[in-house]
Amino acid sequence: MNTSALSKEAIAKEIARSNGIESDPICMLSVVEPSYSPSVVGNRSTKKLEVQMRHRRCTWIYFYFNDLNWGLGHFRLQTWLPFTIKGYLNGREWLSRQMDQQGIGYTKSDNCFRWISDVERAQELFDQQQSLNWSEAFSNLAFPYFGVMQEVFGEQPLDYYWSVDESEWATDVILRKTEHLDRLFPLLMDVADSANVLRFLERSPRQPPCLQGYAVTSVMTVVVATKEFG
Repeated sequence: MNTSALSKEAIAKEIARSNGIESDPICMLSVVEPSYSPSVVGNRSTKKLEVQMRHRRCTWIYFYFNDLNWGLGHFRLQTWLPFTIKGYLNGREWLSRQMDQQGIGYTKSDNCFRWISDVERAQELFDQQQSLNWSEAFSNLAFPYFGVMQEVFGEQPLDYYWSVDESEWATDVILRKTEHLDRLFPLLMDVADSANVLRFLERSPRQPPCLQGYAVTSVMTVVVATKEFG
């Protein structure tokens, strides 16, 4: 890919859909993006060449997969030293697979659950995600996509040190009655941040007022669950 304007996830989803891929690897995409890699530079004071870590650009390989347990995700491998690898998993994709395995019905729109037949059990499954050993999980997932790592480092094998680069916590609110949403909706619109809405729509909030296109928000886009719960 020669542009970052295209959604790599959308491309992967279309490949999975058109080829009927419900599990296992979907595709590999290569993209030139910023990296933090070693570079050989001259030191004027010592008059010697030195290796320094600098911000550069290199090819990254995106491995998209549709795992039976985790759902849709990807790993992003830097093709230059130190072979940085970044993983992405979606908790809602994971929960969807868990509910599928336990026979819990649900309606999902993009990354939002609009209806769940057993809310209490779904919440229990979601809470379990907090006790997962993420470092071990990512190491096991990453190995198939960079299996030659131990060969690259020869007699001094290395393991990845995993840390959180970006993390998002979100809440899906399911209302029992349409009237409750009718009362809350105007209040939500009063505090809506237009800049954040534009970012969500992958548009720059700094674009000029003559920007073509518009966004429409409607109460009808929200499906209200009829299940009673406290």
